[in-house]
Amino acid sequence: MSTSKVNISQERDRVNQDIAPLHHPSFIPDPTVAISNPPFWRNTILRQISLLTFVLSCLPDVEYFRRLLACTELPNLWKAITSISFPYFYQFAGIRDNRTSNPYIDVCNGLIHLEKLSLTFHTAGLTTSVWKEKDRIALENQGLLEKSKELRVMRASEVIAHYKLEDVFELKVLSVLELILINSELVGHFVKVGSVLTPLKDLQDYFKEGFSRQGRKVQVDMILLPVPYTG
Repeated sequence: MSTSKVNISQERDRVNQDIAPLHHPSFIPDPTVAISNPPFWRNTILRQISLLTFVLSCLPDVEYFRRLLACTELPNLWKAITSISFPYFYQFAGIRDNRTSNPYIDVCNGLIHLEKLSLTFHTAGLTTSVWKEKDRIALENQGLLEKSKELRVMRASEVIAHYKLEDVFELKVLSVLELILINSELVGHFVKVGSVLTPLKDLQDYFKEGFSRQGRKVQVDMILLPVPYTG
């Protein structure tokens, strides 16, 4: 499985700052070999690339990555991608209005050899206010600031709909799915009923059961990254 990581934000900056052209990313020392020596490119370079994890941190990274994979100077690069990590997956604004798909998951759909996917969530994105807006403001006006900040834990169905997570089941050769949770102690403080961990545990069950129904053996891991309150 992939070990070394490629930071796509850094690769994108190299292009934006005219340090290197699009078809010369840092993880390919000599991109001309793709044309000058196709067997070496296919049997050696692409195999080496298949051992890398590509880290995409934002939507501009996704767009850059699409362009990189489409480079005619780097034939079949997209076929060598086996592992992707989205460390800020939780920043996706959600399915709404005219946005009917999740671009983070969309970019994975064309990667026919994608074996591992890491999605990072945040407890702030798995909770929402207990109060309607007018009630929250009324509590603030009464000086009940602590109470006005109370949160409820979202249902797994709400999280699935927000991120359109059902599309993950379309990744046909996926063998490892990592669900990473940034577990903020501050967020947990304002959850008075239930646990902030419940949605992620429910998502883990959702994926395990879904893959099982497809007759697939996919390892679904839940990883917690605690963030203590320092205020």
